[in-house]
Amino acid sequence: MEQSFIVWWYQEDAGWMASAQMDKETSSSYSRELEERGYPIKVVPRFKSSRADIIEG
Repeated sequence: MEQSFIVWWYQEDAGWMASAQMDKETSSSYSRELEERGYPIKVVPRFKSSRADIIEG
């Protein structure tokens, strides 16, 4: 089974926000779109997806 990913992005007024689980191709496309809008992003494997992991990592 293909690994799934979660895209996290940071919004000034809301903090770190998480996407739904995505496959690698979809997460790459989605993260590029967010970067173009100026959001800091992190793409992580689904198993490492808690907010604490993202903020600390």
